[in-house]
Amino acid sequence: MNSKITAQIEFYFKGEKIAPEVTLDLDELMEAQGQLPSLRQQLATAHQIDPYSYEFEVMEATPVTISQAEGMVCDHIDADRHLNIESFQQQWHQNKIEQRLQSIARKRLGLEAVPGDDPVMQALLDAYTLGKTSGH
Repeated sequence: MNSKITAQIEFYFKGEKIAPEVTLDLDELMEAQGQLPSLRQQLATAHQIDPYSYEFEVMEATPVTISQAEGMVCDHIDADRHLNIESFQQQWHQNKIEQRLQSIARKRLGLEAVPGDDPVMQALLDAYTLGKTSGH
């Protein structure tokens, strides 16, 4: 999926401009944790800002902006360069499911690259959803 971003935040603390930034591989984070960690926490950790400090509190009051986005994450960044984390995570999980179903279609049915609107893919998605909701 290859989604990467550079997250940055700019704020003033004790009269000094502070502008930490960090480049994140979102796919790596999603694979490891199943969701994105706090971008502010990632920025704080990368720049040794104590999460229990007043500096961190000031940082929390400022929105995180995104630049240098790559991959499907680009679809989840608004005009103000803010990331809609929930919609990104939802699409990421959906794409992961579809990748797994593509693998099944290739292995079991001998089909290459089944489009998402293909009846076979819809049947696989229905079977996946049924299995998920029935708890089996």
